[in-house]
Amino acid sequence: MFYFLLFLGLLIRLSLIPVPGFKADVAFWKGWGLAVADKGILWLVNYTNYNYPPGFAYILWFINKVYALFKNPYNINEYWADNNVFYLFLIKIITIAADLMVVWLIIKIGRVILNGVKRSEGSSESFNLVQDKLRERNYASLDSSPSAQNDKLAALKKEFKEEKKKYSWDVMIAEVKKLMK
Repeated sequence: MFYFLLFLGLLIRLSLIPVPGFKADVAFWKGWGLAVADKGILWLVNYTNYNYPPGFAYILWFINKVYALFKNPYNINEYWADNNVFYLFLIKIITIAADLMVVWLIIKIGRVILNGVKRSEGSSESFNLVQDKLRERNYASLDSSPSAQNDKLAALKKEFKEEKKKYSWDVMIAEVKKLMK
């Protein structure tokens, strides 16, 4: 049942790709993406109104390079159209993939917690136990500020590392925190 719901959620997210979202944000991303792809990240930061973390500029660069492989970003009528589904696909598929990775990580951590508590798999208590453990450690709160997310990610990583000992993500998380804060 869980995998069916996960698949259903993925289908819903994929079906919403053509919905443009907040048009001003998408227009800024398109403009910044062209600027970083043509002139580089330093030019983007120094000569535009770019106000996002540096890591996002690399994502925009990548999206525009992939876009240029299949379509012409200088075709003004197509590139700047609100319903440019190919651009919307490229920008949204990254967040969809990240959401799937978060679900995978939560499942792995849930299994580690369940194995540590010696509960039988599949019991109705198992899900409640994982939920209680995540709440107890304050991983499942609604605080979405970047610093709170980074703190939770670091705490989650620490818990996972302590439980499994074989995962060492220190360097990766440190770099992501630097780029996204």
